Amino acid sequence: MIRSLKRFAYILLSLFILWFGKNYFQNSIQSLHDESEATVTGITAQNSTCSGYRSSRNCTQFYLDVVFQNPRNFTYNEVVEGDHEYGWDMPISSSMYKVGDVITVTYDPNNTANIARKREMWSRWLKLFGLFVALALTTYIAIYHPDKSNSKRRPISKMSDL
Repeated sequence: MIRSLKRFAYILLSLFILWFGKNYFQNSIQSLHDESEATVTGITAQNSTCSGYRSSRNCTQFYLDVVFQNPRNFTYNEVVEGDHEYGWDMPISSSMYKVGDVITVTYDPNNTANIARKREMWSRWLKLFGLFVALALTTYIAIYHPDKSNSKRRPISKMSDL
């Protein structure tokens, strides 16, 4: 009984991870299929917390105001996440991007606010791979993991069996 409940819980977890991964792929990767060259028109800074190796640290996150055109020559102004510098209140001059720089962006043609730097896309694929590994692990546990509490022990019926 407990074994079947655990298996059912792992199967539900696997289905949730599968559903979440499908939505993440559609919204974060698949929809970003158009590319364009964008010009940086402004840079803003915001204090944040950045993850590092085994810790998180205070950092300044830079956001890039970019202008780009789609193939039909419509011009869009959007904000793209840029780089970061460790420490709070870092000057904008410490960003690796400068006003006037040209960067490649990928965007959703139906929703241009869904935009990313082209070099940022590898991290989205890495997150999707992590979801795939989690799905495989929970599915393996649900199907193949032995339940140690359900071992085949013979009940003790007499004192002489001790």
